[in-house]
Amino acid sequence: MGKKKIKIKKSWKDLVDVNHPSYNPDHMKGFSGGGHVNTRRENRLEELGRVDAEKAYTKKGKRNLKAEKKRIVKEISSRGIAKRGHGKEIK
Repeated sequence: MGKKKIKIKKSWKDLVDVNHPSYNPDHMKGFSGGGHVNTRRENRLEELGRVDAEKAYTKKGKRNLKAEKKRIVKEISSRGIAKRGHGKEIK
């Protein structure tokens, strides 16, 4: 039988040449391997933009787009879990 290959997870530190003159270990401090991370609201707004840009060619497609847009707008305008004190009663 063949041997199983073991996958080694590499971080960005393993991929960087430490001896390179432009290497700065403090460059990525504060980030976990990336830059800006979108908030949930930003993701919803991006999704709304994509739905707005989409074109429906059939009656059913138009209905689906309208329902999807309504769902996204409802998600953006809702307060999520924080309902108390915003005119909503928690059941």
